Amino acid sequence: MWFDALSYLRKSKGNYRLHSPFVYDFFEKVIKGGHSEYGEFAERIRIRMLSDHTPIEFEDLGAGSYSQKGKQVKTTIAQLAKKASRRRNEGEFLHRLMRFCQPKRALELGTQLGISTIYQKFGWPSVGLETIEGIPELAEQAQMNFLSLELDIPIHLGNFEEVLAKILKQDRQGYDYILIDGNHTYEATINYFELLLPQMNESGVIVFDDIYWSEGMKKAWKQITEHPDVRVSIDVFRFGICFIRRPQAKEHFMLRNLKLLF
Repeated sequence: MWFDALSYLRKSKGNYRLHSPFVYDFFEKVIKGGHSEYGEFAERIRIRMLSDHTPIEFEDLGAGSYSQKGKQVKTTIAQLAKKASRRRNEGEFLHRLMRFCQPKRALELGTQLGISTIYQKFGWPSVGLETIEGIPELAEQAQMNFLSLELDIPIHLGNFEEVLAKILKQDRQGYDYILIDGNHTYEATINYFELLLPQMNESGVIVFDDIYWSEGMKKAWKQITEHPDVRVSIDVFRFGICFIRRPQAKEHFMLRNLKLLF
C-alpha cells in the first residue's frame, strides 16, 4: 500500500496541470473544499455511536471491513463506528461528488452504518437514493440512523448479486450514480460493473471504493478504466470514479487529493 501511495503521489496532478475543462471543474468543486455544514448531521450520528457500547454480533461476509468470511464477529456499536464507518474526509468527498453530479437516481452497494449514505443524501437531497446491505444487524443500525434524521432511504437487505438481480428485473429506469463499496475482490468488482453498466444513464457515474485494496482490486480498476463505455476515469487513490458514455474523448486522470490518501 505504501508503494502504491508513493506511486500515486508521483503521478497525480493538481488543478494547474489539467487541460480538460470538465476535469478542471471536477477538481475545483469535488477535490477542493472544506467541511460542509450538512456533514455535521452525519458527525452527530458518529459521535452518538462512538459512545454506544451496546454489543452487536453478526456473520462476517468477507472481503470488506472484516476479512474472515463465515466467522461470527462480536463487537460493539462504538467499535464498529470507530473501525468500519466512513471517515469524515471521505464522507465530505462523496457529499461534494453527489452535489457535482446532481443525479436523479442513485444506488449504493454497502450501507454499513449509513454514514456515507447520509453524506451523499445531503449532497443532493432530491436524489432518489437506495442502498444495499448484506448484514441484517448493520442494516438495522443504519435504518435507525436514517430515521433519526428523518431521511427516507430504502435499504435492500441481502446478497448483492441476488438483490441487484431482483431490483434490475423490476426497474428499467436506469441510474445516474452508483457507489460500489462491497466485496473487494477482482471477480466481484468486475461482476458488479458488468451487471450495472447497462443500467447506467448517459453520463452516469460509477464510484469504486478502495481501488488499491489488493492486487485484485488494482487489476479490476485497470480493466474497468479500459472499457470503451468509460469515457473519463479519475483516480483519487481511495476512490475510482468512472463517467459512463460521456460525449468526449476517452481520458484517464490521477488527481492529487491528500485528504484521501490514508
